[in-house]
Amino acid sequence: MGDYMNNIRLKKYLIFLTVALSVLAVGYLVIGWYLSELFQDGYTRWKESAYLLRGVDPLDIVMRRHDFISEIGKIPKTAATMPWTYVLNNLFSPGFLPWAIAKPITIFIYFFVQLLACIAIYKYLLKKISADKKYIIWFAIAAFLASYAILSGLKWGNNALVVSALLVIAICMDKDKHPFLVGLCLGFSMIKPQMAFLFFIPFLIDKRFKIIFTGAAVVLTGWIIASILANTNPLVMLLQNYQQGTGLPETSRYVYNGLFDFLILKGLSVSYVLLPQMFLFTALSLFLSYKYRNANQLALFSIPAVFSSMWMYSHAFDLQIVNVVVLTIIFLLYLKKDISMKMFFTGCLLMCSVLLPIPQQWYESSSLIPLFQRCIFLIALAYVLINAKQEQNKTVLQKG
Repeated sequence: MGDYMNNIRLKKYLIFLTVALSVLAVGYLVIGWYLSELFQDGYTRWKESAYLLRGVDPLDIVMRRHDFISEIGKIPKTAATMPWTYVLNNLFSPGFLPWAIAKPITIFIYFFVQLLACIAIYKYLLKKISADKKYIIWFAIAAFLASYAILSGLKWGNNALVVSALLVIAICMDKDKHPFLVGLCLGFSMIKPQMAFLFFIPFLIDKRFKIIFTGAAVVLTGWIIASILANTNPLVMLLQNYQQGTGLPETSRYVYNGLFDFLILKGLSVSYVLLPQMFLFTALSLFLSYKYRNANQLALFSIPAVFSSMWMYSHAFDLQIVNVVVLTIIFLLYLKKDISMKMFFTGCLLMCSVLLPIPQQWYESSSLIPLFQRCIFLIALAYVLINAKQEQNKTVLQKG
């Protein structure tokens, strides 16, 4: 009787949240579409690709070392990305087309890849969850879409929306049947390495070398092509772009520079904070991915999903990928019967990762709010890993 009542409570709770989150998701999509007139980041990425295709290193335009082309325009001095992004981003925002044509194509692709991610989530969970409990799957999809990151991403035209979707597709896709497709998703997600790089680690620990090599080949190919077109040494190109990226927060406080961001506010150099922070979270990702290598896929990829929000700089539109933790908790809700704690943690995580907008101006004065948000992410991750370990041990005992 107790289990039956728990299931009834869970169903009512999730159906209510599904409706609420669906309304929120539609609101974010509509407002994001309305605000997409700005689309500043998307316009900048298009300019970079357009300049490269004309044989000009985009960083030369940024640093005003080369005259700008009138039909493309200037690139803001705050622009920064990796060399391979200049090439790979043509798939999502084609620099070989005029901006008037490329912009609607880019917006369409942003929506389309989000749809593909939802389909991937549905197909993945359908294999794990019985057909009579599809309401859990619909809740998962609504939770993924009800992210302030979507509104922010559409407003600024940031390709973080593409990266989040590609990573979710890579996580949910059958890695035995489609290693090259997974690798392609992983490789193209590296248009934002601060979001995607740590996701290589679970694949590496699992010895998915086809996936790793495919993803690396995509990045390397883009990097070499960018170097050839710009007539610049590839290592010099990489170093200059990295220096440009890490130098941004010193002139513009519109990013969150990871868990130790408060040290930058106290005057410490960005590089002195980012480099140790990157090594720390890479090492933690390696350790935890190895320790929980036999956990379910969602739990395993919750590690890079959370760490991607705090190992380098990030914005509000980079946080949709953290919803992998939400999906994991939803899956754990299905596996376990004692749901009260899961309801609490699900609610906290949803509130902080998808319901709570973090206006960019809040980053300018204090890192306390994004720090609080990341602490909730870490608590939720710890909860996910503890429960994943319990499920793993239970499976081993049942087999024994």
